[in-house]
Amino acid sequence: MSGGFVSMNTSAYDIASLGGQQSSLGTEFAQRAKNAKDEHAQLATPETFGSDKMGMQFQKNYLKDDAPQNLLTATETFGNQLAEIGSMIKKAALHQHEGELENLKIVNDVQT
Repeated sequence: MSGGFVSMNTSAYDIASLGGQQSSLGTEFAQRAKNAKDEHAQLATPETFGSDKMGMQFQKNYLKDDAPQNLLTATETFGNQLAEIGSMIKKAALHQHEGELENLKIVNDVQT
C-alpha cells in the first residue's frame, strides 16, 4: 500500500455510548462492593470464626486494622470513580458532537 493512509473515525455517539457503558459498569461495580461490605459485616462474627481460642485469635488477626472493610471501601470508591469518569466521557463526547453539528450548520449557511 504505497502512498496510502489509513483513516479511522469514531463517531461522538460511539464514544458517548462507551462512556455510558463504563459509567453503568462502574456503578454496578461500586454497588457490588457495597453489598459485599454489608454482607462481610454480617458474617465477620465470632459465630463464623468460632468462639474457641483459635477462632477468636483468627478473627482478631483477620480483622486487624479493619483490612477487609478498607479493601471493600476502596473497591467501592474505585467503582464510583469509574462511573464518574464514564459520565464525563459521555458528556464530553456529546458536547463535541453538538459543536460539530453547529460547525456544519455554519458552513451550510455560508454555502447557501
